[in-house]
Amino acid sequence: MYRLEVVLFLLSFLPFLMACIFAVAVAPKRQQAMDVSLQAAADPLPRSLGKSDPEITSSIEDARVRMRRDFDSLYSVRLLVPAGLLSILYWIGLGLGVSMLVPDSYHGLLCRPIGTSFLVRGWLANPAFAVLGAYTFNTGLMVRRAFMSDFTKNVMWACLNRLIISVGFAIMLDAMPGAWFREHVPTNHALAFAMAVFAQVFFTFLRKRVRKTLSGESTTEELEIQLIQGIDVWKEERLEEEGIESVQNMATADIFGLMPKVHYPMRTLVDWIDQAIFIQRFPFSYRRMQEAGYPVSALRMAAIGDRINPDAELLANLSQVSGIAQPILHETLVSLANDAQVRILDRLWRSGATSE
Repeated sequence: MYRLEVVLFLLSFLPFLMACIFAVAVAPKRQQAMDVSLQAAADPLPRSLGKSDPEITSSIEDARVRMRRDFDSLYSVRLLVPAGLLSILYWIGLGLGVSMLVPDSYHGLLCRPIGTSFLVRGWLANPAFAVLGAYTFNTGLMVRRAFMSDFTKNVMWACLNRLIISVGFAIMLDAMPGAWFREHVPTNHALAFAMAVFAQVFFTFLRKRVRKTLSGESTTEELEIQLIQGIDVWKEERLEEEGIESVQNMATADIFGLMPKVHYPMRTLVDWIDQAIFIQRFPFSYRRMQEAGYPVSALRMAAIGDRINPDAELLANLSQVSGIAQPILHETLVSLANDAQVRILDRLWRSGATSE
């Protein structure tokens, strides 16, 4: 008698089940891989790779301890709470949808949770289709993220947000005046179903337009994150989940705080942050320097600035290409060499660790 309710329960609590599996089976393996990578970076370097810096070693050791705490926090309560809320809302919403399909004489455990058949098939019809659309889109997203071992609290909150917005839009359709929506019921339901997809597209477009408008009025222009080599539209969307929306955000990102949250290898993150620091320091000349053959790398520029007597010819050529006066350029390179974040990135890169 309750076979339908069992299937409905399993479908509804699929997000919570996926979150539990990820927290128990996948997250510990990622934590172990990152811990090994940081251990390799903290170990003394071979002489051929340069001398070790005790201050940087201490920072990496502290980061290992902090990363263990971050994993315990990110993949326990912070992940399971939104997954549980999403599953409960699915259970209610899908139950309403199923109640429109079963016969009137069928009285299951969940399929008739509230109201009468008239209410369910009336003003609750559009929200039911909205829940179905959000469930379809969210499940596809969660399966893709689970396949990439990138199941985080942010994706759960995004799915929850999409569900609420879709249901709100569906209720708004019912409340709109006019006979057109009443006469075109299938179109009404299709709009409610499709809102789960178009809501994200619309709000993403609106947010980017507003940000571009505000940056246009500001004296400082935001540099698009796709200026960094290796970041495409999909990686841009993923990084935006962690609050990294521009080159400036990437340049100041805490790599030890970012590593537990994303599935990208450590060397990839080091390379992206390295490029971002370079672009931020040379926003008006980095393209000319790149075309002249200089690598888009703050680590490479810091290596030049770290020399007691830098190559005068190299410095003069770099000044000519970049259009920056040689004394100012030399001061910038020296500041890069003394930057603590750049030194940490250099140590992580030279260690050869990948976190994979």
